[in-house]
Amino acid sequence: MYRISSNATVQVPLKAIVVSKANMRSRYDPEALDSLTGSMSHFGQIYPVLLRRLKDDKYELFAGSRRLKAAWKAEQPTVTAI
Repeated sequence: MYRISSNATVQVPLKAIVVSKANMRSRYDPEALDSLTGSMSHFGQIYPVLLRRLKDDKYELFAGSRRLKAAWKAEQPTVTAI
């Protein structure tokens, strides 16, 4: 196994992200999610989500399920990712 060390961020379309059942939260605090959605809409996304590349230009969410859900809720076309 090898590691690619890169801190470069990219914009990934939300429709290209596959959500893994293994790392998704099962519960979200609705008020906290609304607050995060509002913050992301107003200030933008501060911390990127972590993705791993799959086949056919798809990506699997590795970390950042709340940020991804807030981006969906804010109807953003892309999310900042590493």
